[in-house]
Amino acid sequence: MTPLQEHLFFLAITVIPGLAGLIPGWLAWTGRYRNWARQPKSTWSTTRYNMFPLHIGWIGFTWIMLWVSLWIDYFHPGWTSSVPGFWLLFPFLVITVVLNFWWPRFLTPAWHRDWVDRGGQYDTPLRVPDGR
Repeated sequence: MTPLQEHLFFLAITVIPGLAGLIPGWLAWTGRYRNWARQPKSTWSTTRYNMFPLHIGWIGFTWIMLWVSLWIDYFHPGWTSSVPGFWLLFPFLVITVVLNFWWPRFLTPAWHRDWVDRGGQYDTPLRVPDGR
């Protein structure tokens, strides 16, 4: 494979899964998709509520940052041992691991905080009477 073909291959295997996580994460963040909040949390999560769609959105963003780091390494091969790409990607990887164990309240969307303040149980309506 030529270097360009390798780059396009890594583009396909990083950006496509990245978008597959980023799109549902964005829909969950904006509140267009809310039913996930009522689902029980996954067994590997240590957060109080189900944060999987938000977490998968962050993982998707990290996958896209992986492609950006590979892009930096491809277009700037003179930089030694891919240091810029690694230091771009490393904070996103650390944040991804931390968010798996602790999802701070200020990183949840406003509609989710409102839902938790109103009880956050399965029978609690996801939308307030005015439709927000």
